[in-house]
Amino acid sequence: MTVKIAVCFLAMMTLSFQPKPALAQTTANPPKTAVGSAGSSEDLRGGWQAESYTMASGKRYEIRGQILFVEKNWTVLFMTMDNGKVVRGSGEGGTYAVSGNHLTFTHRYWVMPPFDAIPGLKEQKSRVETLGNGPKYVEAATYEIRDNRLTLHMPSDNTLTFVRSSAP
Repeated sequence: MTVKIAVCFLAMMTLSFQPKPALAQTTANPPKTAVGSAGSSEDLRGGWQAESYTMASGKRYEIRGQILFVEKNWTVLFMTMDNGKVVRGSGEGGTYAVSGNHLTFTHRYWVMPPFDAIPGLKEQKSRVETLGNGPKYVEAATYEIRDNRLTLHMPSDNTLTFVRSSAP
């Protein structure tokens, strides 16, 4: 029941989310957003089907869901699977910026149902909130795209892998 409510809530947020002008980036030299020639393998924009979540320890989980990148906004919804059972889930979104292979996520919203600890990940507490712009909500990662496969290298040393499902 909790997962269904969280997924429905995220779907509503994703469909109705419109960035407010006050939230727009205002730095004098903003980082380059992830835009390139439409459809090129180096372009993050578009849809990416979730494939795997590999822990720093080497433990690998199947994940189901997707991550979407548009000009400067991102949204992800994914479920971590273990032996056909959902053992983790999250819906997140916000803005992003790219500089070289560095990808910076600024979280604006987050929906997570509670889950027990699994190998490589601690217990997940329930979280449904709209987040601010402070430094604690910024997540710096690196990424690579090869053969329409996106690999995100997270600060935890875990990696998420996605396969392109649609171009911008």
